[in-house]
Amino acid sequence: MSQLMQSRMRDNGCQSFWHCLAAEVRRIACCAPALPVALLVILLLSAGVGRAQTPITYETTPRDTLGETMWTIDLSGPMTPSQDGTKFLVVNAADAMFYVVDVATGTHRKITSAPQVINREGPNFTASSFNVDSDLRWLFFSRRYRPFPDAPYNNHMIAIVDLIADSVVYTVDSAGIPMSAISSKHQRGVHPGKLYELPTYKELATFQNELQSTWWFDDAHGLLYRSRNVGVDEYDAVTGRFIRSHGPFWNAEATVARRAPGSPWLYVVTTRMRDGYAPYVVAIHTETKEQRYFDAFAGSRQNIVRFTDESIQQLALDDGRLIICGNVGVRYPVWMFDAEGARSTAICDASFRIFGETLGLPTYVSATSGTCIHNEPKVGDETPWVIRHRRLVPRASVSVAGDTGLVIPSWFRQWPDRIAVVMPAGTVDECVVVGSDGREALRVPQGRLQASPIELPTLGLASGMYICRVRTAGEWRSQSFMVVK
Repeated sequence: MSQLMQSRMRDNGCQSFWHCLAAEVRRIACCAPALPVALLVILLLSAGVGRAQTPITYETTPRDTLGETMWTIDLSGPMTPSQDGTKFLVVNAADAMFYVVDVATGTHRKITSAPQVINREGPNFTASSFNVDSDLRWLFFSRRYRPFPDAPYNNHMIAIVDLIADSVVYTVDSAGIPMSAISSKHQRGVHPGKLYELPTYKELATFQNELQSTWWFDDAHGLLYRSRNVGVDEYDAVTGRFIRSHGPFWNAEATVARRAPGSPWLYVVTTRMRDGYAPYVVAIHTETKEQRYFDAFAGSRQNIVRFTDESIQQLALDDGRLIICGNVGVRYPVWMFDAEGARSTAICDASFRIFGETLGLPTYVSATSGTCIHNEPKVGDETPWVIRHRRLVPRASVSVAGDTGLVIPSWFRQWPDRIAVVMPAGTVDECVVVGSDGREALRVPQGRLQASPIELPTLGLASGMYICRVRTAGEWRSQSFMVVK
C-alpha cells in the first residue's frame, strides 16, 4: 500500500482498505468533481491492497461470579476509584458527605472539610456537582443556588478540597467557574474553552469551545486530552499547547479518553451512534498510530440500548487495560478491553435483583486483584444499603470467540496472590505446580480435587517461572505462569 493511503487510513481511522477507499473517493470527488468516480476507484486501487487488521478475540460469557465477602462498610453511593486502584471516593447517600475508602481493608474516613452534596430536590433548591483528579488528591466542588423551584440559578459556591490533608485549598461564595477536569499534580483545571492555574484561577490557554467536549488530565504523561465529536485532541497539561489530534474514527464519535501510566495505548470510548451502527472502543497506539477497533460489549451490537458518558457505571484503568460497566438492555456487564493483547473480556454481570427488577448498581471491579466492590441492600430490599468488597470466582467454562468463531475452554486463571484451575467438579485427578528447575512447589491434596474451581495460593512462592500441570481423564495439560514480588 502506498504511504499516502496508509496515512489516510490512519488519519480517517478506517477499519479496512475498503472503508478507506470509499472515504478517499468521497474526499477526492469533492475536490475534483470533474473526474469520473470509476477513474478515481482505479487510481486508488493501484495503490495496492490494505494490510490486515489485528484480529480481536472476544470472551463473550462473563468469566466470573461473585464469591465470598472480604469486607462490608455502612456506606453507599457513587464511587470513583483512583487510577492506581488502591482507594476510591464515595458520596454517601445517608449523610451526603464524601468518604475516602481503602480498597484492601475497607477502612474509610469522612472528608469533614468538604461541603455536603445536596440534590436538586433538596432544601434551599440547590444543585451540586464535583470532580476529582486521578490520584484522589483534590476534590473540586460546585454548588448552585436558586430562590425557588424552576427559577434560574443565580450564584455559585466553589471549593477545592485537599482530600489527603482534609482541608480547603480554595473557596469562593460568589459566582465561580466550575471545572470539567482538574490535576493536583500540575495544579491545573479546565473549564470548557479555557485552561486555568489552580488555585489562583489564572487563565493560561484558550481552546475552541465545544459543548460536547469532555476533558481528562493524563498526569502520568503530562498530557491533557479533549474528546469531542470528531476525535481526540492532545495538549500539554501545563501550558495548554496543542500537540496533535487522534481521529476522526470510523462511524463513531469520541466521548471519553483514557491512557494508563507507562502504556502507549490510548483508549477512546466512542458513542452517539451514526448510520445505525453501535459504538466502539478504539485503542490507539500513540507511537505507531495503529488503531484497534473493539465492538463495544463483545460485538453484541443488537443488545446495546444506550451507551453514553452518562450511562457508564464504571470507567477505570486496570494494569494497562480499560474496564467499563455500562447499560446494555437490562444487564450491566463489566467488560475489559486489552489493547496490547487484542482481547475483549466479559468479566462479570454487575446487575442485581432489587425491588423486583434488575438494576445496575454503582460497581468497581479490579480484574488484576480479582475483586468486585459494589452497592447492595444490607438485608432484603428495605434495609439500609452497604458497600461490599467481594472476590470474583471463576465460572466452570468461558466461551472464547475470535474471527473464526472457535470456542475453547479457558481453564487457568492467575491473580497476584493465587492461581485457579477452572474445570467441572470431579474431573481433575491430579494438580501440581513445578518450578523452572523441575521441582514440585505445590500439590493439591486429594480431598480438594473435587472442588471447582481449585485455587492454589502463590504468596509463599519465590519470584520466578512456574508450570501448573493438571491431569484429567488420563491426559496432562500444562500452563506456565510467573510470580513477581
